Amino acid sequence: MSSIGIVRGEELNPESNETLKTCHKLGMQLVFISRSRYREKDEPLFLKQLHSDYPNYFFVPEGGSNYYGVIGCQEIISETKNDYDHIYLAGGTGTTGAGLILGASENTTVNVVSALKGGFLTKEISQLLNLVLNDKELIEFHSDRIIVHNDAHFGGYAKVPNELIEFINTVFETTALKLDPIYTAKAMYQMVLDFENGIIDSTDNVLFIHTGGLQGALSWKDSITFLQNI
Repeated sequence: MSSIGIVRGEELNPESNETLKTCHKLGMQLVFISRSRYREKDEPLFLKQLHSDYPNYFFVPEGGSNYYGVIGCQEIISETKNDYDHIYLAGGTGTTGAGLILGASENTTVNVVSALKGGFLTKEISQLLNLVLNDKELIEFHSDRIIVHNDAHFGGYAKVPNELIEFINTVFETTALKLDPIYTAKAMYQMVLDFENGIIDSTDNVLFIHTGGLQGALSWKDSITFLQNI
């Protein structure tokens, strides 16, 4: 699939980090723009210019955060039994969480663990739900079943202290599950913490959704166990 990635940071290049390396290796054309320009990514003039520069492309916003992203993420839960008390997943833009809450059983609480600090995800998820529902009462109904966790970011986006590395290694050694330190490890950490604190009961049915991103873990390959033989 032919693709172009608009990347924040003119100082970067296709070898700057493992994610960009992977995109470049898989054939994505990378276009680097300034950080100040990137902050305009949702502005009408910026979007108009993109459509002018790339007239034959379908545009996917950061995090897939639009109507189609939310609708698409509803399908994730359709691949399961959909009978869970809790669902846990990492959050960046909140799009996956918004889609899941629309598709999940009414008895399910969706726990979105923010990988970034700032406490903005609750508002972002509400705005995404509004794109699909445009109904205040329905939005409030679904929003009441979402818990956004803002305290498991370990210092902020891509901040990876030793405590988190040790947690990743412990999970792998005990379950063989591979977690990345930027997103999924933080979500798993919150889930384990909630179990230890009694928020999750031992009889509860819980689904953890691994949202990928393992290529991002390669930056810590000297300390993450499952990467040391790569």
